[in-house]
Amino acid sequence: MCGRFVSSTSRYDLAERFGVTGTVGDALAESYNVAPGRLVYAVAAGRRGRRLGNMHWGMVASWSPAPDRGPRPINARAENLTSSALFGPALDRRRCVVPADGFYEWRRGPVVRQPVLFSAPDGSVLAMAGLWARWRGTGAQDIMSCAVITTAASSVVSPCHHRMPALLDEQAMAEWLDPARTDGAALAALLGPAPDTALVGREVDPLVNNAANDCPELIRGTGVIA
Repeated sequence: MCGRFVSSTSRYDLAERFGVTGTVGDALAESYNVAPGRLVYAVAAGRRGRRLGNMHWGMVASWSPAPDRGPRPINARAENLTSSALFGPALDRRRCVVPADGFYEWRRGPVVRQPVLFSAPDGSVLAMAGLWARWRGTGAQDIMSCAVITTAASSVVSPCHHRMPALLDEQAMAEWLDPARTDGAALAALLGPAPDTALVGREVDPLVNNAANDCPELIRGTGVIA
C-alpha cells in the first residue's frame, strides 16, 4: 500500500517537471510525512493540456451523501480497477499523477516498526499513478479528491510490503494522462511493478511513525540501506 509519502518539491518545479500548462489552487507547504486526508498535488489532463492542482488524499465518491460519510479510500488496487464501481469510471476518464519525492513502507524492528523511505536513485520526483473524483454538494464548494493506485511490490520494496505505488515512467505517464485513451484494460496494463533500478530504500527516523511529525530531519536516514 501507500500510506505516507514525501512532497517537498515546489509547485514551480513540479509544473516544470510534469510539463503543465496551468496551475489551480494555492501552493502547498512542503511535507516530509504526508498522511491520508491531507491536500496533495495532482497532475491531470484537460482540454488545454496538463494542469497541476490540489486534491484531498482519500477519494470521495461523487454519489456520497456527504464528503465525510462512507469510505474514502487512499489506495486503489491496479488489479481491481476495471471491475470497481468507484474506480472503473475514473479509470476511463479521471486519471491523474500524484508527485512524490519518495514514499514510506515499514518493516519490523527490534522495538518499533522501522520506516524505510523509497525514492529514485537520482532524487528525481516519482510519478505515482492515481485516480480522481469531484464531489458536488448543494451550496457547497466542489471537493476534489484522489487515490493512489498500488500494484505488486518490486523485489526492492517487497522485504517491507507486498504492495507499492504504481510508478509511471515518461512514456507510461504520457499514455496515462492522454484523455483520448479510454481502454481500461490497456491502461491497467501500465500499472505493473517498477523496475528494481527505479528505487532505492534507506532506513529513516522512526519519528515518521507519528503522522504529526513533519520536518526535513525525518528523511536524513540512519545510514542503513534497505
